[in-house]
Amino acid sequence: MNFGMRLVTAAMVTFGLLADSDVAQGATNSADLDATAPLNFPGYFGINGVGYFHRSNKPEALSRRFELMRELGVKWDRSDLPWDDMQKKPGEWDFSRSDEAMKLYRSHGIQIYPILDYGANWRHGNGPADDEQREEFANYVRTAVTRYKGYADTWEVWNEPNILPFWRPKPNAEDYGKLLRVAGDAVHSADPSAKVVGFCMADLQLDFLERALQVAGTECFDAVSYHFYRTGRPEFRTEEEVREFRLVLGHYGKRCPIYVTEMGITSYFKDGTSEETQALRWMRQIMLLIGAGVERVFPFTLVDNPTDPGGEWGQQLGMTTWPPEYRKKPSFEAYRTMVAELNDNELLGPVSLGPDIRAQLFARRGRSADDRFRKLVAWTVGDAVDIKFRTDEAITTGPRTTWPDLINYTTLAGEKRPMEFEGNQARIPLSPSLVYVPLESKSLDQNAAIRWEPRELMVAPGSTSASTVTLGIASPVVRGISVTVPKGWQTINPSAMTFAVPGDAMPGWYSVRAEVFTDDGTIIKELLVWVREPIRVQFRPFSTPDSDVVSCGITLNNQCLTKPVAWHLEANPPVPRVKWPSGVMGNPTSDTETYRHAAIIEAKRTDFTGLDNGCTISLVTTPQDGTGKAISSPIYRFAATPCSANPLETDGNLGKYRAAPPISLGEPGQLERGVIESPADGRAVVRAVWTNDGLHIGADITDDVPMKNKYGAGGDIYKGDGIEIYVAPAGFHGQHYSKPEEGGYHFALSPGNDGLDPVVSDFAGVVKDSKIVVKPRAGGYVLDAFIPVAAMGGRAPQPGELIGWDVQLNDRDDYSSDEDGTSFLWNGDKMNWLRAEKWGMAIVR
Repeated sequence: MNFGMRLVTAAMVTFGLLADSDVAQGATNSADLDATAPLNFPGYFGINGVGYFHRSNKPEALSRRFELMRELGVKWDRSDLPWDDMQKKPGEWDFSRSDEAMKLYRSHGIQIYPILDYGANWRHGNGPADDEQREEFANYVRTAVTRYKGYADTWEVWNEPNILPFWRPKPNAEDYGKLLRVAGDAVHSADPSAKVVGFCMADLQLDFLERALQVAGTECFDAVSYHFYRTGRPEFRTEEEVREFRLVLGHYGKRCPIYVTEMGITSYFKDGTSEETQALRWMRQIMLLIGAGVERVFPFTLVDNPTDPGGEWGQQLGMTTWPPEYRKKPSFEAYRTMVAELNDNELLGPVSLGPDIRAQLFARRGRSADDRFRKLVAWTVGDAVDIKFRTDEAITTGPRTTWPDLINYTTLAGEKRPMEFEGNQARIPLSPSLVYVPLESKSLDQNAAIRWEPRELMVAPGSTSASTVTLGIASPVVRGISVTVPKGWQTINPSAMTFAVPGDAMPGWYSVRAEVFTDDGTIIKELLVWVREPIRVQFRPFSTPDSDVVSCGITLNNQCLTKPVAWHLEANPPVPRVKWPSGVMGNPTSDTETYRHAAIIEAKRTDFTGLDNGCTISLVTTPQDGTGKAISSPIYRFAATPCSANPLETDGNLGKYRAAPPISLGEPGQLERGVIESPADGRAVVRAVWTNDGLHIGADITDDVPMKNKYGAGGDIYKGDGIEIYVAPAGFHGQHYSKPEEGGYHFALSPGNDGLDPVVSDFAGVVKDSKIVVKPRAGGYVLDAFIPVAAMGGRAPQPGELIGWDVQLNDRDDYSSDEDGTSFLWNGDKMNWLRAEKWGMAIVR
């Protein structure tokens, strides 16, 4: 389980939650909609605030939310403009509520950012899946855009199409890509000046993005968006995700704005400073997103929602508590301060102030050439430190009372505090809570002007790439530049800053470091380099009990199959008695613009069930003409889970699992969150055995601070030590979600903590008739648990069957902060809790 789980529950608000409307029915004549142009305020800041169509729209509730928007100073509000609210039946339109919404937004001076969603009322709300349904959606789009072009000209196409429940019956990247193309064309035909915002993904799901891009093309949208929910340290992967989004778009020839149209942190923590932590980390997230190039952010949400089906986590995502109290949390004051400090400013760039310090320099938007006023936003990611920077002479000569804007800095909560000066040096104390510092400083202008161009690169292993350090300042200031590449990389031409990436470089992010020596000291600027295979191979097996074969979905992404490509399956360790499938894909007449080739291959089920001890399998592809290197898919893991005819005792003795093959957790490639400090800081060997009455799990866990889980059997159990089990005991057909109604089950096994008993949980409560015994050992603990078959649909798998399977180890040592510790996933990814498509498989023997 992971932070992503909260993403769906936070937004899972259905139209069934609407309060009775007091808005009069009956359509307004379009001539009465007298707005001639959208307000389109400049600035980085929006919010998911008023919620006209999915929160109470009683006058007093709407009035209070608009008043809170006014107090925040936020001028953009993201809102559904739902199709099924306008058109209940084909040909029957009712614009009464949408007309009223547009007028209300305009009367309060708020720019609506409308979402064109969801499925047709007469199509059961499903995502459009064929040309007829897409044309119905396009008609709704043209109608809405034509009617409201005086109120809005930026339109988002759908909300979170890559997950349930927002795209039913199952998300499909190709269907969304086709819809985006049709909807984008419809928006542009109705209003050629309008902007179409595409994708709007829940989290950055690159496989969904690329397939939808390949289908939609890049001409039908003008900007892109995705959603971002985290509770951990903001600096972890926030900037990298924005860069990955931008680089993938660039690979397909698209450069456009990126918006984050939902992002947030719940104030529901059990670790003390809950609301204060929400404010501190939320604002850092926003600054990191803006610093990475996001053009507008829309935090979710303005007001807590007591009816959010995500439980307390989802119900406490607001900046104020729920009605009728509307108590402002620290995050409200923090966002109000950020908007007031920066809304009239634009980013100049990051500045280098030292290790573990994050800082961005802003200047007034629309400034004159001689306007030197700046705003520095800074914080630390570690301990509190003081920073010093040189101010311009005029600031410290003459009475300071003549410089009221330059003698106080502003805290996260909006408090004004005096700066300290030592000559022409200003000193500011920094902590993990960001501050806003007004200044005039030529040295910081020069610092911000030094940058890499381009600022990030996507490269392939074995390739040669180049970037340039752009100085942007007078050359006498710079005395020299030194560039350091990662270990194993080669600098080809230091003056041209060209470097070679080794062919065996692992995918991931690397840093090329430039040290720029100036009169004011050394300025360090990093070029971030994303190493990614240009051709990505995917392999995904699936099987059900009634099938004699294992169907394997194979995909080659970014390969134009103008030449045949040979493929074969490769097992590790080798299985000599099995002849794995092989073949050839593509032919010389393939379309050179084809980005993706997909196929289904079949293997004998007996080949897989003969893997008595489990193994890894990958798909290896090689161009047949010898012109390219072999490329392998990421390894896919198979476990072996034996059956026992005899019942087993749950007693803490792992000897009974001795014959079961081990499932190992703790490899660097399995790290899902956190940082590996040492091998002693979290690893596990897990074994599983089936009996007629259920599943037995034995785990030997290495942990230098063991048995720390204080959360009990509810939805927070993953935040402490323990094991998570993902299982689809009736087989795995490659499509389903990790929900009981889809045949996928998810359990957490907690060792307990400080008097809290160990427990087997399904994240809602204790699993009925489950058992667990936990015993400490030197350097860790052992865990012996039983999950009854009744908790898994009532069916125990039989020998010879293949089942969906995954395992996760969670390790948390420190409860003095709200860090979630480290977590290792055997085969899947951070969305395992929702999507079973990345789970591994197990052979039942």
